Amino acid sequence: MLTLRKLLRACFANAALIYLIASVHAIPSLFLAPLPRTIDEFHPTSLALRASSILLLLLARLIMAIPPILATIFGIAWWRLSSGHRSARRWGFIASIFMLLSAIPLTPAVYDMIRSPGFPGWISYTVVGVIIVSTAAGISGLVAFRKSAKPDEFEALATPQRIAGDGTHRYLDTIGIILQVAATVWLMNVYTRWGYEHDLPFTHGLDAWLQWFLVIGFATLLHEAGHAFTGIALGMKLRAFIVGPLQWRALEGRWTFSFRPSQLLAFSGAAGLVPVDPNESRWNEVTVIAAGPFVNLLTGAIAAVLAWSAVGAPWQFLWEPVGLFATISLVAGVINLVPLRPDGLYSDGARILQIFRGGPLYDYQRCARIAGGGYLSAIRPKDFDIAALDRASAHFTTGEIALLLRLWATEFHLDRGEFQQASIAFSHAEEVFKKSASDARPGLHACMVVNAALTRRDAEAARSYWQSVQAKQLDSQDTNYWQAKCAYHWSERRFDLARQAWKPGADHLSTLPNTGSTSYDRSCHARLLELIEEDEAASLSTQQSASYSIVGTQLAE
Repeated sequence: MLTLRKLLRACFANAALIYLIASVHAIPSLFLAPLPRTIDEFHPTSLALRASSILLLLLARLIMAIPPILATIFGIAWWRLSSGHRSARRWGFIASIFMLLSAIPLTPAVYDMIRSPGFPGWISYTVVGVIIVSTAAGISGLVAFRKSAKPDEFEALATPQRIAGDGTHRYLDTIGIILQVAATVWLMNVYTRWGYEHDLPFTHGLDAWLQWFLVIGFATLLHEAGHAFTGIALGMKLRAFIVGPLQWRALEGRWTFSFRPSQLLAFSGAAGLVPVDPNESRWNEVTVIAAGPFVNLLTGAIAAVLAWSAVGAPWQFLWEPVGLFATISLVAGVINLVPLRPDGLYSDGARILQIFRGGPLYDYQRCARIAGGGYLSAIRPKDFDIAALDRASAHFTTGEIALLLRLWATEFHLDRGEFQQASIAFSHAEEVFKKSASDARPGLHACMVVNAALTRRDAEAARSYWQSVQAKQLDSQDTNYWQAKCAYHWSERRFDLARQAWKPGADHLSTLPNTGSTSYDRSCHARLLELIEEDEAASLSTQQSASYSIVGTQLAE
């Protein structure tokens, strides 16, 4: 249901944008179209016909008011869902009703179009497509936002809270969206008028919508490719590559692919690059980030030249998608350099600003990149920047980010053999976990189990954290899973079961590449086996001592 709600939220956002663009043409017609000064200006002589004509005129005005009304309703629904507001369910339900209602008047229109000889087929296909999409989204929304749904079910849809000092502001985000839409509409009008003046071919109907999706997807692909290839050229490693719903990630040394339907209408992407050197230059980071907008501006400028010179050229039949690509790329390239945070994602301009400004957010991002680099390079937790970890930890005191920082500090000290400092760092992680991060990702719960065993051999804590793992339903049998299960059975002093969990974990680790993260996991796995053997030996010794005592007592008697 969460995936469906995310997809519907994206539908509302795109519907609001489409109707907002339509309002640019509808609102002037609503207020500026000439009205008859007197009733006598209507040609019909019958009073009834005159009245019906006036009614039709008013109805036409009402129809012109529909786009801004729908843009407002869908925009509010998207905003409420993105903010996790208590009225999110209600507005989602209202928007779903209007989504469904917007398809009803179009049904008889399609029937008339099909029956009318010589009527352009592309218009019929477009209207049919709109009916299908609107009906499907409306019915799905009535189910997803039904009255029985609880308000806390929509908290996961909320955009993460803005971090103080990140260089962005909600008003600037709003201005950025308005400027992006206005610039896109203006440039589209420019090349559309130019195309009509030169009798160039246009795409209509579903082909036009498909053209939009393909052009935006291609512009996003080039943007992320700019990040990726620049980072690789500078010696970094690519850990993730995302274009809309198509997502490739390197997990435990293997590339995996997943299709995320909730990102189908997101029109966004990401290129996750991590350093192989923990002392990576800031200028390298800036270069990688700036490469994405630069590629958009460069390819957009080339496309603009090609579109403008398309008259009589071999590529004339492609002039419209090339012009659209130029518009999307140029606008995206410029807007992306402005420090924005649309829908919780930082623009490239915001990330560059954070690098130059420094501060806790940059320290956290730097620590995250170094930790991620361990999955693809020789970087181990002992190579982490402990000074940056401490600075960021002083700022982030609650939530999942705070928990991550303290777990990384725990691993830093464990990997250096500094067990007392590791125990202190883990106690700080426990405080954050209990106060504000108990709803963190399941993998972090598993880390809590393992660290409770490794830092201070705390069986009770390991047992407690394993219960939270079970509540989170950690089904993926990765390194964290096997180590957590092994530590749990150790805490219950079920040493045979602990060995049974340790063995598949060791087999799994043997299949992974020799990276810094894997090397650290293997050392932790070996330490778990030592704990099992030491406590098992101590238990046997205690049992033997108890047996000797009983025998001695019997002999004495």
